[in-house]
Amino acid sequence: QNAYTFNKNLFNYSLANIFKSEGYLINAFHMNSSEYYSRGINYANFGYDNYYGLKDMRGYNNDDYVLDTELINNEEFVKLMFPSDQKFVDYIITYSVHMPFSSSKGVCYKLLKRDYPLGEIPELTEEECIYIQAKETDDMIGLLIDKLKELDLFDDTVIVGYADHYLYTVSDKTILDKYKNTENNLINNTTWMVWSNGMQRKDISKVTSQLNILPTMLNLLGLEYHPNYYLMNDAFDKNYKGLVFFNDYSWYDGNVYVENNKVTNGKSIDEEELNEKNELVNKLVKINDAVITTDYFKTLKKAHHS
Repeated sequence: QNAYTFNKNLFNYSLANIFKSEGYLINAFHMNSSEYYSRGINYANFGYDNYYGLKDMRGYNNDDYVLDTELINNEEFVKLMFPSDQKFVDYIITYSVHMPFSSSKGVCYKLLKRDYPLGEIPELTEEECIYIQAKETDDMIGLLIDKLKELDLFDDTVIVGYADHYLYTVSDKTILDKYKNTENNLINNTTWMVWSNGMQRKDISKVTSQLNILPTMLNLLGLEYHPNYYLMNDAFDKNYKGLVFFNDYSWYDGNVYVENNKVTNGKSIDEEELNEKNELVNKLVKINDAVITTDYFKTLKKAHHS
C-alpha cells in the first residue's frame, strides 16, 4: 500500500484536469477542423477547455492552414494561445511533416512554389521533401520562441515536444533503413524533450515512451498526483530502470529486445530478470486493456463521489 493523502486533485488524472485544478486554462490547437477525428468532442472529454482548428476559422481563401507557421502567424490563434490574464497550457499539434512528401503536391510543393515564384520548381526526392517540411515545423518553433519573448513569457514557459510516431507514411522505406532499425517494433524509436530557459541540460539514457511523459512533467513541475493512475513512471525516478512495450507484448529495456518472451537482438539478460520483465509487460498490457474496456476512471470517480 502506498501512503498518499487523498484529496480531490488526486482524482484529476488527465493532463487537462490536473492543470485545470491548478488554475490553468488548457486549450488544444491544430490546423484541422474540430470534426476531423472528432477532435472537438474528444478534447472536451479529455478535459480541455477548447479545441481550436485553423480550418474552422473560415478566414482562409487558400490552403495556408497546412503550414505549421500559421499556428503562430495567425493573429486570432495568437490571442487564444497566449491569454494575458490567466495561466495557460497550450497543446499544439503540428501537421507540416505529414504525407505526401512530393515536390509536385502537398506541403513540399507549396513551400517550393513559395521559394521559386518565378522559376521552375525542382523535382525532389521524398527524403529531400521531408527535410523541407521538417524545416517548416522548425520555423514554427522559432516563431513560438520569438512570440514568447515578445509577450514577456519566455522565462516563465516550459516547452515539451514529442513525436507521436515515425514516418510510416513514407513510400520509400529504404529511407528509414538509413536512420533506424526497421526490422521490428524498434522502428518506433522517436524522441521527446523538455525545455525551459536557463534549465540545466540533462540527457536521459533510459528508454522511455509517451507513457512516461505526463508522470515526468508532473514531477518536474511539482504537481501532486497518484502514480498508481499511470502505467509508467517519472523518467527521473531513481527506481525507474527503463522499459518500453508494444501491443504484441514485445518489449525493450535499452539492452534486449524481447519477442514471444525471448531475446531476439543478440544481447543477453539474466534469466530471472527476463522472466520478471515478461510478467510485468504481460500485466501492464492487461491493465491497459482493462482500464479501457471497463471505463475504470469513470467508475473510480463515481465511487469517490458516492
